[in-house]
Amino acid sequence: MNLKQVAAVAGVSVSTVSRVLNGKSYVNEETRRIVTEAIRKTNYQPNALAQSLKMGRSNTICLMIPSIENLMFPKLTRGVEDEARKNGMTVFLCNTDEDAAIEKSYLETMKQRWIDGFIVCSLSSDAPHIRSLRDEGYPLVLVNRFEESDIGKVDTVIINGAECEPYITGDHRTCLERPEQVIKGATLLAKCFGVDKVYIGIEANKQNAADVLNAKIAELNAPVVVEVLHTRYPQGAEKQLVQAVSGRQVPSGKLPADAGCCIFNLNTTCAIYRAVYEGMPVVNKIVTVSGSGVIEPKNIECPIGTPITKLFDACGGLKDETYKLIMGGPMMGLAQYDVDVSVGKGTGAMLAFADKEEQYVEDPQCIRCGKCVGVCPIRLEPIFMYKYLMKGDVDTWQNVLHGMDCIECGACTYTCPARLPLTHAFRLGKQEVNNARMAAKAKAEAEAKAAAEKKEA
Repeated sequence: MNLKQVAAVAGVSVSTVSRVLNGKSYVNEETRRIVTEAIRKTNYQPNALAQSLKMGRSNTICLMIPSIENLMFPKLTRGVEDEARKNGMTVFLCNTDEDAAIEKSYLETMKQRWIDGFIVCSLSSDAPHIRSLRDEGYPLVLVNRFEESDIGKVDTVIINGAECEPYITGDHRTCLERPEQVIKGATLLAKCFGVDKVYIGIEANKQNAADVLNAKIAELNAPVVVEVLHTRYPQGAEKQLVQAVSGRQVPSGKLPADAGCCIFNLNTTCAIYRAVYEGMPVVNKIVTVSGSGVIEPKNIECPIGTPITKLFDACGGLKDETYKLIMGGPMMGLAQYDVDVSVGKGTGAMLAFADKEEQYVEDPQCIRCGKCVGVCPIRLEPIFMYKYLMKGDVDTWQNVLHGMDCIECGACTYTCPARLPLTHAFRLGKQEVNNARMAAKAKAEAEAKAAAEKKEA
């Protein structure tokens, strides 16, 4: 059945039938009804390819994945298909089996079908056939891949194996017990970023972990280098790690990427390995349970969402004289007022302290000794930062003293003989700055909305 036959049944011209099919508005309702009825009677099916050629689009997209057996991609496929269906689009699914030749063949075939766009998890975002999609103007989304321009900004990939705080030993145990996951995960990162080698930073007091990793690197012939660093706090902080490994300095207010570096946590690297090789998402977390209040300190791998009381039970419980619980390390962690909390993806440690180890002063007074300035790893001036915050001068604190560069390591508070709550004050200063930024953004949006409504009226 063709358009001419439909037009004959409806008693109208072929162009009128075409306008009805294309949803044109300049067809009266009675004629539209007659044509629609004729289409139903004749069981006419429009030629999708012909319509695509006429309209310049096919309402189809191509979803290309490396393996349908990887547990990540069925959920991805379902989400893409659901959203496409909502928008009246059809999805072509292509499974490449991680073969570059198959991937290229699928892309050429899809181009011939007038595909409107591509969602691709490619073996390489810099492959010529992927680059051709961008060059030819196809809408392109790369899943779990970086744009070529983004990769070019980073020439050094660093894995943080330096435990950032005292007590925490989860990364150390991972190096000793799961070196293959660390090295294979690092190798994947090298491929993603297109670098010749990946660096793993480990402090000198964990030489046994460095030896285990070096042995695995030699066995796998992996493009990974272990850098043994000086043991000093906070060696695991991003800016300090970048300088220690690469010799570069991260500019004020900038990120490691601005210095050409990208940093991954050691257990994040293992998670990348499990996601790629085993199809396993992040469901577990290694938590260090330690401190003077814990009877049997341990590193525990537990499901995310586990109540912390279960962790303490697994360590023999808490001592009677325990007075403080901290989520995180002793320097940068947050005190918990309630034991009714659960392990999250960012929980690296749960510490319990006894015997009143904390030194608290009722009315601390600065003696201007300058020790806080000497220990600051960012080369800030905590003594003046605190003074201006106490006066309410947040602008000077932010713009002159660069208070937002503070990494909240707690070194200044720890060394202060007067026990000034320096780190706490700087956290409050950051909160004030962020609140002001949010208020300014909300005000600008409200003014823009009001202006738009006034213009419409």
